[in-house]
Amino acid sequence: MNRQDIVVSLVAHGPDGAAPSVAGLEGHGARAIVLLRDAGEFASFLETADAASITVIAAWSDLTADLLRRLAEWAAERPGRGCGVIPADAASRERPRPPGGPRQALVASFDGFGMLAGGNLTELAPAAFEAALDTPDIVLAITGHGGEHCITLGGDWIGTYPEAGLPGRRIPPDSIRCAAALLNTCGSLRLGDSVVPRQLSLAARLFAQGGAVIGAYHNQFALPDAALLFARDVLAGLPLGRIVGRLNRESRARGNPATSYQLLGDAITVLGDGAAWPEPPSRTLSRPASAPLVEEMGWLEQVDATIGSWVETRPAEGAARAPWRRAVRNLYTAARESARAVLSDEEVAAIEDDARDAARAFRADLLEELASHSLAGAWPQTLCSPVSAPATHHASRCPRCGSRVLQHGFSPRRPGLLSLRSEDCDRCGTIRDVIGEAPAPVRLEAAVEDGAIGLRLPALEAGCTGRALVYRSVSLPPVPWPARGGIVRFPVAGIPFRGKTTLIASQLGPAHLSITYTTLFVDPSL
Repeated sequence: MNRQDIVVSLVAHGPDGAAPSVAGLEGHGARAIVLLRDAGEFASFLETADAASITVIAAWSDLTADLLRRLAEWAAERPGRGCGVIPADAASRERPRPPGGPRQALVASFDGFGMLAGGNLTELAPAAFEAALDTPDIVLAITGHGGEHCITLGGDWIGTYPEAGLPGRRIPPDSIRCAAALLNTCGSLRLGDSVVPRQLSLAARLFAQGGAVIGAYHNQFALPDAALLFARDVLAGLPLGRIVGRLNRESRARGNPATSYQLLGDAITVLGDGAAWPEPPSRTLSRPASAPLVEEMGWLEQVDATIGSWVETRPAEGAARAPWRRAVRNLYTAARESARAVLSDEEVAAIEDDARDAARAFRADLLEELASHSLAGAWPQTLCSPVSAPATHHASRCPRCGSRVLQHGFSPRRPGLLSLRSEDCDRCGTIRDVIGEAPAPVRLEAAVEDGAIGLRLPALEAGCTGRALVYRSVSLPPVPWPARGGIVRFPVAGIPFRGKTTLIASQLGPAHLSITYTTLFVDPSL
């Protein structure tokens, strides 16, 4: 077939093989009618069909998710294709086009309410939006939570029956006289094989009242700006079936794995005339969120989970972790392909700045938690070994003195956690504990002078946060590791013991945690 508008009928035919009545379809006399026996024949037909649009007429029970999916995928394969489905008992009912066509659209999403007219989106108060719902032949586009029988509208909801038990006030659909609607929520256009009966389907109710309805035939990752795209295309005079194809292609381009949208209506229906409608500006995608920053946040989540697996109890998180969790969620959202059409470059940059601030604070919290264990006399390898597989051992040479070093590897039994590597020198003692790919060992120098232990630290690795402390010295809190390096001091009078003393310098960065040790002897007479 050569780019025709086609009507496919899956309705059982009479003995004479006559086609069902399609008198209610616009331009029905000029369209080819293809008679098929079942969904299997329809699937084969789609493999070679090269039509401009296909509108399927079938019994309600035959309008299954599988049929809707096959049709949507066919239309999404090529720009310009359109699709739609019509219940057989509605195919003969005329659905006249509104005189002059709709000139405005109501648009609702999680961000608020608006009226789209003349190319401009004007913000509306919730009450004004609801008052406009009974405007004859309005175009209605809603993104919200919902299902076959309902969709949220701000704090309220439009639904077919009051016993749904949803919060807020129910807005009955009977007063809505839209020419076309987008119900951008999960399963809103799940039809013939839905557990929700036809008489309680919101899409079926709006369709019976004269409106064409686009919705999702399965649970979906909703296209965030689908409502605005739909409203603009309807008012610009695009056929509704082509809008389905455009929405599905756009959804795929944003990283969604499957088509979601389908039309309950005739694919060639045109409502808007595009009069006084400016050409929409080309949409500019924002840059994606920084991939290295996303990886770092994921790494820090793994470090946090790993440390948490070592101990029976941890400090209560409470509200202190809320900024971290919010920053992680926002950054991960900004990294999704679908967010590029919603966020500006400035908004992405602000989300990244917030994530970097949260990461710095979170690194410091994790180092303070590790320090609390060291001050209490616990070594990382002592903490992790009970929840690890039997340790592995590998011999090497000490970078400080050249003596033998035994590297002990501790692999977590729980999937998704990180391994610890501990390095013990025959002469120097424990050199360091490492998680991740740490750089070469840091050389620490310590000496007692003027009644204090001075620990000379090199510059921190880029992107790292560091802490230094005296092992088992609970009376001396950890001190920050200077970013450019330098000497930090611990007064000997504040150390509750003398003799052999271990100093610890820890740094946590975008891809590693390293805890370095050095020892010195503090004269007991001091």
